[in-house]
Amino acid sequence: MVCENKDKVFTIKVDKCCLVLSQAELMNCLTAKPELFEQAISRGKGLQRAQAVECRLNQIDRWQLYEWLKGNRIPGDVASLVETMNTTELREGVIEFLLAERNA
Repeated sequence: MVCENKDKVFTIKVDKCCLVLSQAELMNCLTAKPELFEQAISRGKGLQRAQAVECRLNQIDRWQLYEWLKGNRIPGDVASLVETMNTTELREGVIEFLLAERNA
């Protein structure tokens, strides 16, 4: 075992080596230079915001799925889109389509 305490262990790959630090060791390094710590936090917040925006943009809802099925206009990358869908939205989209087909 790399770390003797029960902290999380982080592996950081850099150009010529691989660093393995416990969470406590990493926090000690960052808090030694407060400006570096603040910059890292700022980057982390920016990364999380960007990921949240991308997730919202890539979300498919039940009505989008219903329109695809109804119009037979299923996009080529539908498998990857459906994999990221909320299961409730997926189920509701298919149910809406099946009910519409039954009533047609």
